Amino acid sequence: MDMKLLNKNRQLELLVYKLLNDLLFLWFAVFLGLFIAEGAVPGYFSAYLSFTRMVIILFIILYLTVWLGRRNKIAFEILGEKNVLKNKTILFLLLVSFVLIINSLRGSGLFNIIITALAIAFILWFFSKTLVFSDKK
Repeated sequence: MDMKLLNKNRQLELLVYKLLNDLLFLWFAVFLGLFIAEGAVPGYFSAYLSFTRMVIILFIILYLTVWLGRRNKIAFEILGEKNVLKNKTILFLLLVSFVLIINSLRGSGLFNIIITALAIAFILWFFSKTLVFSDKK
């Protein structure tokens, strides 16, 4: 009888883990969409939503997912090969973030936009060199 109860508890934990994984993906997708929309139309969504609360909830979901994964000894294997699609996606996201940041500065003066754009371009170039095109093996 005790073994059946342990098995049911483990199955329930695995079910909650899978649901938390799905919730994490959906929450992150909604958060990313709202973040991009906020970058396209600055101030419109932040007047109604608290991005701080959304980030805190995101970290709570992430913590619970990791905690249940460690408790049930669930791990993901990291592949050693270079993923070209991942690199293209990161480059695209870096470009989109550059455009959204510049868009949020359109109320500033032209000189401020140019200085900020150059600084952001340098930072994004550095990120692409270290994260995307790193030659560590």
